[in-house]
Amino acid sequence: MNELNKTEQEKLIKGLDEILDLFEKGKFVIKQSDEDCHTAIENYLTKKYGDLGKKIHTGRSRNDQVLVATRLYT
Repeated sequence: MNELNKTEQEKLIKGLDEILDLFEKGKFVIKQSDEDCHTAIENYLTKKYGDLGKKIHTGRSRNDQVLVATRLYT
């Protein structure tokens, strides 16, 4: 996948902010059908933005994803 352009970045940041807001309200639930929190985040963004949601992990390793999720949710 290509790198993110400015518009894509803004949409994904908005989506991540929505996820954080939902999580803080107890409304972002990681379902058993989700592999883990990373998949739940990607699924939410993909449902909202289509293929753009799949770009959320562009340029990041699985360890980077864990670090970001840890910072977001702790």
